[in-house]
Amino acid sequence: MINGDYSGFDFSCEDGGEALRCSAAEDELTEEGWKIVSCDDEPRFTWSYRLYDPGANCYGGDVLDYTIIR
Repeated sequence: MINGDYSGFDFSCEDGGEALRCSAAEDELTEEGWKIVSCDDEPRFTWSYRLYDPGANCYGGDVLDYTIIR
């Protein structure tokens, strides 16, 4: 999501996949004056995946922590 790079996201879902959901979240952050500046190099697994992506159809998955500034 940094510099508009969505190359690691899944576009295969019927609803447009995680890339479209993340893009919408990024747009909302931008509208509120936030900017994504960095993210962790390694993903971590969580069984609480829906806390990070409410539109996902799974309970567990890998997440990256992003740093945002205003």
